[in-house]
Amino acid sequence: MLTIKKKKLLGAMLLAIMGMGYFTTMSSLDINFFLKGYVAIMPMQALALIYVGYLRWFSR
Repeated sequence: MLTIKKKKLLGAMLLAIMGMGYFTTMSSLDINFFLKGYVAIMPMQALALIYVGYLRWFSR
């Protein structure tokens, strides 16, 4: 079995905990079903904008 470095394991655990927290928060929101779908994808959209901005900023 492959050994996983501590840094990768820590990163995976952090992402898993953040994902569980986000899922719990989204599950407990009492808002419209369609609005909940838009709110659920907002973090991915924000990360995509940050990534594109980062690429454009450092490609100059």
